[in-house]
Amino acid sequence: MGRRKVFATAVLGAASALSLAAPANADHFSGWNSVDNGEIRYQDNTKYNSALSFGIEKWNGLSGPDFKPDSFSTIEDLNVTDVSGMCSASWIGRATPQIGADKVELNVCLMDQSTQNERWHVAAHELGHTLGIGDHGNIQYYDAMMYATKTSYLTLSQHDIHDYVALW
Repeated sequence: MGRRKVFATAVLGAASALSLAAPANADHFSGWNSVDNGEIRYQDNTKYNSALSFGIEKWNGLSGPDFKPDSFSTIEDLNVTDVSGMCSASWIGRATPQIGADKVELNVCLMDQSTQNERWHVAAHELGHTLGIGDHGNIQYYDAMMYATKTSYLTLSQHDIHDYVALW
């Protein structure tokens, strides 16, 4: 009986320590990120270069992990690519963890139907996921880059920045 109590206390103590380490607003964190040694080395395989550049500039403007192009001497952490033939899909962009380099996929059909500001927003939003930030689904975050629906907002909201700082 004594050992069980000690074990239970140790488990509860470890769980408490883990919960203290979780960032505030944990519902806005995806549970994964593409960051490796303080940076994300990306491979650009998209035709939406201006949108990708915009998103990289937004997130690199904060103090924390930087997006940098992959090179011959580095290991790719992220592959940004276009996906064709997905006109009936419910997503315009998606970020997914992978074994090896993670993926950001941009839906060509839906991106081509979007305004420049919407394309820029989508790219920045998906890059936010690779930093570990989850979707903000509540309408109160409508002006957030990480709001879960395509918008034309092009600035990081205070809430986006708060989530970023809590992680990095």
